[in-house]
Amino acid sequence: AVATCMLLLHVGIFVFQSAIIGIFFLPNVASYFVGFGADLSSGGGDAVDGLLQFFGPARLAAVSVCLASAAGVALRGFRLLAENWPLTPFALFGYSGPQWEALLLHLANGRTRLVLTSDLDWDPVGLVVLSRQMRGGTVSMPPVLYDAWNLCIGDTTVHSEILEAVDFEAMARSPAGAFEASGLVAGVSRWLRERLRLVELATGRPLVGAYFVELAKDGTVSKV
Repeated sequence: AVATCMLLLHVGIFVFQSAIIGIFFLPNVASYFVGFGADLSSGGGDAVDGLLQFFGPARLAAVSVCLASAAGVALRGFRLLAENWPLTPFALFGYSGPQWEALLLHLANGRTRLVLTSDLDWDPVGLVVLSRQMRGGTVSMPPVLYDAWNLCIGDTTVHSEILEAVDFEAMARSPAGAFEASGLVAGVSRWLRERLRLVELATGRPLVGAYFVELAKDGTVSKV
């Protein structure tokens, strides 16, 4: 029953959220049926014996890893683990509905964007903004700016320092184009400088600053 419910979950994701995501997670179905569909009374014993067999060394090791991860989060005051290999918070779709709508309104779907730069001496106005694509994408040599969406914030991209800089209530109250983003810009810029996690491939330089901008129809920055 549990395996069937998990299968229906993926069907729902495919139909109502994203067909691509539904397809990407299709291989999980096998683990659902093998894991959740295990026979706890196998081997001719009773259910207790089957349960002991079910929780063999492999599953006990898995439970131990999960408990250790949860303990790490608890010790950090229930803040996310750092996205720093080999650790990861693996925050899969880590936003509520209203938070997600606010992020999309101000950072993805409207005319405003949070953009990143490798050189704070560049004037952002007039520069092209490159976005991360699932496949392909636009190639352009610097000076350019980079859309922060799905680079350092996005549906499955969550960093504690950036999350703490997002004022979701102010975002939700603000109409499109009217969000006062100075706190978010300062938090993201600080994270970029301290962590040096994002690098411009064409030059090898780290991205070190952020701007909240308005885009022109041609995809260049018209206003900071």
